Amino acid sequence: MRKRINWEEIRNKYVYGTEKGGKLEFLTIKDLSEEYGVGKREIERHSSKEGWVGAREKYVGERSEKCRQNVIDSVSEKIAPLDTYLFEKLDQFIRGIGGMINNIFPVDIKETQEPLKASDIIVVKTSDLLNIITSLRSAKELEKAVLGEGTKGDKNLADELLALLGKDANDR
Repeated sequence: MRKRINWEEIRNKYVYGTEKGGKLEFLTIKDLSEEYGVGKREIERHSSKEGWVGAREKYVGERSEKCRQNVIDSVSEKIAPLDTYLFEKLDQFIRGIGGMINNIFPVDIKETQEPLKASDIIVVKTSDLLNIITSLRSAKELEKAVLGEGTKGDKNLADELLALLGKDANDR
């Protein structure tokens, strides 16, 4: 008499895999054939008829998406305080640049519609302008890094700012 084959169990092992040593492993048709003593061709017929390959792909995709979402959620929870800290520091940094500009240009040129007179001309040190330009570039790069729009090289900018402020990323 022919032994009864538990096709549901074989299908589940193929589609959903099995835990071995704390890891999920997916068995091949050959593995299942050897484990259950059933011919490969017979398992392949059931697999084809019931769409095991598609079911496995769907399961793996859903599982991968769930894992990816868990990683995103975990990282987001850890990054949120740093983002807030960096946004605050970026705001202070930009206000500092504004202060530098106000020290160099005490008169708001936009306040008047009249053309500038010779007495309105302000002598500015080249080094002051270079400091402002450098600071504005750094602020823009930092903004891009904080917003996740920067290049891989920009990620160090946030660390540099924290170092300038005497902070460590872990000090948030």
